[in-house]
Amino acid sequence: MPHRIIQFGMPSGPPPRARVAAVWLSLACAAALSAPTPAATQTLSGGGGFDYYSGAGGQITRSVDAWVEDRIGAGSVSLEGSRFDDTIVGSGLSYGAGIGVPVAPRWRLRASGTRYVGDGSFSGWRLKAGPQLHVPSGETAGFYVSHYDDNMQGASTALTVSLAVPQGPSLSLRANAGYAAAASAHGPQATVGASWIPIRHLELSGDFGFVQSGLGVAGAFPSKHARDLAQPAQPSAEIGVRLISS
Repeated sequence: MPHRIIQFGMPSGPPPRARVAAVWLSLACAAALSAPTPAATQTLSGGGGFDYYSGAGGQITRSVDAWVEDRIGAGSVSLEGSRFDDTIVGSGLSYGAGIGVPVAPRWRLRASGTRYVGDGSFSGWRLKAGPQLHVPSGETAGFYVSHYDDNMQGASTALTVSLAVPQGPSLSLRANAGYAAAASAHGPQATVGASWIPIRHLELSGDFGFVQSGLGVAGAFPSKHARDLAQPAQPSAEIGVRLISS
């Protein structure tokens, strides 16, 4: 990957609605981290942190994220929000919800939807759904179909397989492979990564791979499309630092 000087930080002077959203995200994260529910019966979890993504076409995305999840029996519901700054679509907010429903002893059906609203005229959305297999030894495998669309002629549909393999209580390895198609580009994409909890409540993560310009299977923010959709697959990297409740 070409060398870049990474400048961390969010755009200065966000509009009032962005500041209000950031406050609510911080409160949600703090509530999840300080929930007094006993560990034996705790169903609520959450967290928040910072993500940095570098991908095809020189695209860079920075985001501050927060999420909360509640387990209901063998299922779950979740809410998430983000303040993002992207070199292609600009700055804005995203918010979404997800659900996991058991459909068999080792299978869950997962679905999520996300809405993106830019500080200017940008807007977009993504839907993602599919079955997830849970192996008794801890591994999971998900098979998903997703569709992303925005008002900047950025639309893509992808099929993705995601694997997660725990390596003890503090380390988990993962891999993602997918095939995506947009208006003028299509092809395979893949990433490998890991999540590590060096101390309680702190999680570090990293994912590296190749993505086709214009398709955006990789990355937390799905609008990973450059202007030239005909470019071949290019290196991508995403790193994250998060505070988590457990």
